[in-house]
Amino acid sequence: MAAQPREIRRYVTSDGKVPLAQWLDSLRDIKAKTKITQRLNRVNLGNLGDYKSALSRSL
Repeated sequence: MAAQPREIRRYVTSDGKVPLAQWLDSLRDIKAKTKITQRLNRVNLGNLGDYKSALSRSL
């Protein structure tokens, strides 16, 4: 199954601020910032990683 690109929509406040970008900019740990950015890039390309749908679980 081929990965399908996804659009990541970022929340923008009424005054034009992007809380996610502000939070990422505030991170001091460069490794953490890099991992988060890389993961978001992979999601954008359609690679959601190893996951199971919540609907696939039997009750």
